[in-house]
Amino acid sequence: MLTAIRVGNFKAFADPQRIPIRPLTLIYGANSSGKSSILHSLIFARHALETGELDVHRTTVGGESVDLGG
Repeated sequence: MLTAIRVGNFKAFADPQRIPIRPLTLIYGANSSGKSSILHSLIFARHALETGELDVHRTTVGGESVDLGG
């Protein structure tokens, strides 16, 4: 079971940050605090595992709805 993710050098997260994941996880906070970056990192991780591509402009999961910044 996934209990935490570590995100670093990705969008809003320059330094690695540990984000705990529990059965019910709410992501909330002020504007520009990195909420969407957490979700985008999960989408990017899934895409990387499925395709092996690490430099993406469009993921298979998000399509054109998710902008990872290239």
